[in-house]
Amino acid sequence: MGALKSAVFTSATLRIPGSESAHGEGEVEDFGLFQTELGLPEARFLTLPPTLPYDLGQVLLAGHLPLTRQPTFAAMAGQELSYLAPQLPHRSLHILTANERQRGVSKVLQDAEVPHLSSVNDGPDRVVRDLNARPVGTALGSAGFMQGVDIRNLSMVSLDRVPFPIPDVVLSQQRVALGDFEKFWNTIYLPRAVLKFVQAFGRLVRDDRQDCGPGAFVLWDKRLPVSHYQGRFLGRCLFLHRTFTG
Repeated sequence: MGALKSAVFTSATLRIPGSESAHGEGEVEDFGLFQTELGLPEARFLTLPPTLPYDLGQVLLAGHLPLTRQPTFAAMAGQELSYLAPQLPHRSLHILTANERQRGVSKVLQDAEVPHLSSVNDGPDRVVRDLNARPVGTALGSAGFMQGVDIRNLSMVSLDRVPFPIPDVVLSQQRVALGDFEKFWNTIYLPRAVLKFVQAFGRLVRDDRQDCGPGAFVLWDKRLPVSHYQGRFLGRCLFLHRTFTG
């Protein structure tokens, strides 16, 4: 690393609206969290136009299911998916961030005789491999499926909850260091949730989608449609969004 004179970082999720501006040159706005997390020195920042068809990914915000912490969530979400899955023309991926919820949804699909893969039961590698090998199929994935998973031709991706980070030692130290909860919420905690949300949406748009057409990203968490921070999530991606309650 001592001989390294320069490095270039590129990603669709380096710039998170709401985070602080970075220290450096160019388009520094909203690159602060990225720079801080990696401990980077002053640098030059540039925002490039999107190359993927984000306009073919529509976001639907559901407001009719209970919160994930309610014991009836898995049964009701499983019922929704048992209706939707057989009607989808291509593959679908449904991210359930707790293993117990995934088991509950999987049981409902089994009872409804809906064929599906489950990262809890089948393992994540098999889920990715087998779903990519099928023109039509349904898969349940864990929280790890929000990033680094490449499954093409998805008609639908769904996420069970707004992906707020679980408090840990690092977050606690950052909050104490700032000494201001509102600033911590707006510049660190909320941007991290936005980042995960955008990464989950990114599972839908992996190529030009010429073979499968438009797709839907569904969030089952009813908090976002009525929250004051909704714009922070929806404003990050170039997509069309709709809210439905029934």
